[in-house]
Parts: sequence; C-alpha cells; structure tokens
Amino acid sequence: MALRRIIGTIFTRGPLAVQSIAFKRHLPVGDPVVVAEAYDQWQADEIVLADITATAEGRLVSRDIINRATRHLRTPLTVGGGIQTIAQVEDLLRSGADRVFINTTAREKEQFVHDAAQFFGSQCIVAWIDVLRDASGALRVYDHLTRSTLGTPLEDWMRELEQRGIGEIILHAVHADGQMQGFDLKLAAHASAVAVPVILSGGAGCAQHFQEVFSASQIAGACAGNLFTHSECAITAVKRGVLASTPAIRPLHASAA
Repeated sequence: MALRRIIGTIFTRGPLAVQSIAFKRHLPVGDPVVVAEAYDQWQADEIVLADITATAEGRLVSRDIINRATRHLRTPLTVGGGIQTIAQVEDLLRSGADRVFINTTAREKEQFVHDAAQFFGSQCIVAWIDVLRDASGALRVYDHLTRSTLGTPLEDWMRELEQRGIGEIILHAVHADGQMQGFDLKLAAHASAVAVPVILSGGAGCAQHFQEVFSASQIAGACAGNLFTHSECAITAVKRGVLASTPAIRPLHASAA
C-alpha cells in the first residue's frame, strides 16, 4: 500500500474558516488562506477546503480564496462546495485547485461524475460522503441539506461512485465531527468495499487516533480540522507521533524533523 496521508481540512462558510462541531455549531477561526499556509508549513500531505454552506446558498466555493491560497502552497489542494457544472470544475482547477470533490451533485445528477471524470481524469474528481451513525448504530449516508439519512446503503453508494469513475472517496463521520474522541473505526472498515483510495474524516483528537485508524483499516489517509487549527504545529507533532510507531506515512522534511 502507498504511504498514508495526513490531511488538513479547512471548513469555510463563505470567506471565513470555521471550527465545525457535529455539523451544528460553527465557531470562527479566521482567514482560510492563513490556515492553508500554516498547514503547508507544518507539512500536511494534502489540504482539503470545504465550503459547507455554498450548496445551500446556491453559490460556488470561493475562487478568490483558492487563488490567494495557491500562490505559495506546495501542498496539493482539494476543494469543494456548490459545484454543479463541468464549467465550474474547470474554473476551480484553473484557479489553482489540484482536485475537486463532489457531494450533493453526485446524487442529484447521475451523469455528472462520469462526465467530469472523462473530461478531467478520475484523479481530479473526488467524492465526499457524509455519514451518520443512527440510533440503531447503523452507518447511513447523510444529506446535510435536509439533515436526514438516505436509503442507499453506504457501500452500495461507494461502489456506484467508483463505477461512475470517481478517483477517491472521502468519508466524513458527521457523528464524530468536532468531537476529537477518535476516528470511527467501523466506518474506516468500509474502505475495503472499493478499489479506489478512501480517506476518513471526523473525530481526530491526537496522534494516537491516526495510529489507531492506520493500523485497523485500509484507509489511504485521515483528515483533521479542529485539531490542527487549534494546536500549534499540530500536523508536525502528529506526524512525529505516528512515525514513532509506524513508517506508514511520508517522513518529515529535515527542517521539521
């Protein structure tokens, strides 16, 4: 297996980076460009920027933020929020994003993922799936717009997206969002359902949580937002902690080792 990735997530509401807690509370953090620059300096393997209100507000994730952020970034940037057309995907990639992720539009427009993957290549198109653990303990695909779970079984939806040509899948645990109590290892186990890389998001609170999920599953990487935006040089510290027990991640550059 390729080296696992430690990924910094930036949730935004328009121009402002926020801390997300259970998809219900959003505390202001500051300028997302400043956060992206910090992640880059702290040697994140990738940055994911997600505008969590763009779709509901009928707009696209900010091209200005992407332009400003990518002027000096060395770290690959994946962005999403409000994407509905192939032209918008092209616009975001031209603005400096390395990849885009699709969530709501993948469900609403059956042909969209296939067309985007054909036009730009599967490596540029990522699927974001929100997942909620319901009262029975079952993991359900979640619609953040209606705040309800959907009937499609999670693994069926993952396989369908893979068949449509998606290059990677991000599974975001809504129930773990902002809790910092650890990744949902049962959700991580679903990575084996598909051949494309699967990234896990939601719940990270320390380096040990990354160690646990890398040891227990086949995920290709794990994301954190609150942990990294509220801890000085947290990505570097997490990498040191993970490297102490496993060589499964990219080593730190000499300047941070």
